[in-house]
Amino acid sequence: EKPRSPTSVFEQAAAAVALVVTARRGLVVRAGVELKSAEVAKLDKGVRCLVDEERDSGEGKRRVRLINPIKGWASRKCLRAAWAEEAKATGCVRWVVDVAAWAPSDKEFDFLLALIPEAPERQQVMQYKQVEDRKRALVSRLLIRRCASICLNLDQLASIKVARTKGRKPFLKLTTKPDDRQNWNVNVSHEGRYVVLAAEPWCLCGVDVAAPRSTNLDSLKQTLTAKEWAFVNGDDKRFRALWACKEAFTKARGDGLGFPFADAEFTLTYHGDASFEATVAVDGATLPDWRFRGETLNGHVCVAARGPVSAIVDGEGAFRRTMASPLPAGALDAPWPAFSFLTPRDLVPDGRAAALAAL
Repeated sequence: EKPRSPTSVFEQAAAAVALVVTARRGLVVRAGVELKSAEVAKLDKGVRCLVDEERDSGEGKRRVRLINPIKGWASRKCLRAAWAEEAKATGCVRWVVDVAAWAPSDKEFDFLLALIPEAPERQQVMQYKQVEDRKRALVSRLLIRRCASICLNLDQLASIKVARTKGRKPFLKLTTKPDDRQNWNVNVSHEGRYVVLAAEPWCLCGVDVAAPRSTNLDSLKQTLTAKEWAFVNGDDKRFRALWACKEAFTKARGDGLGFPFADAEFTLTYHGDASFEATVAVDGATLPDWRFRGETLNGHVCVAARGPVSAIVDGEGAFRRTMASPLPAGALDAPWPAFSFLTPRDLVPDGRAAALAAL
């Protein structure tokens, strides 16, 4: 069947959405949207599917159209978003929200803002004069809370208290963490059309996004080393890749812009034009316990970092006390997830989704 205009979770998605089969008895896939149409196949629980359309069937049930691993129609209630299932299973997360594609009404914005329990955090969102800046600030805070809720099995409204280091790295305070993610920590970044998040169950994590822009590179001579400038060679995209690496590195540590960027020298290894890995040396000494991965999403360079707990810089000590466990063997080289696209409505607690839809 020809696709119609997308609805529900697909309203703002740039491409097909990944969902996971959750029904214990599997998922029946049919040729048409009607429940009585011919059966195509049955998929087992845990199978990851790509879906490009959602609609009501003639019987009043929500149906989705699968395009991979097979084509056909299936019940929406037997499928859950893959990003949520994967976050719950591993605690290792890479999420991105396109705020440029989001035009909330005043009611929707106020509803989402009220989901942030800390008054200072809400005030920081509203201190921005430009609507786009407010959207970025709001989504970044909701991302942290949604991610913590799913990864740590916490009540998103009552059990999550976000604090920040002196260098402005967000962390959870007074939180009991599962045994398999004792060092769980999270980081966010926003620029241009994207807000991005990274979370790790054991390693320090940092993330940064650098949007396409006109950059006066001469004014930033003190931020890169001579070797890095030779690598840039006037290429703005390469400059942004290095800048994002430095941001992700210092944000993971906790000191942020308090670290002199030129003291950290990065070497990038590209895999095609869109992705790369990086290593870092500080004052000429390579740091073997750091990992960096970068992706280019619609011209935005997104970099996530992993590092050892021993690298924490926390002037007030509260964040360090939440990261007391040594890294398990292999934690630095655990599977590295790709960025998954979410919409702002995905960040709403499950129990409040109906209230938002009713606005």
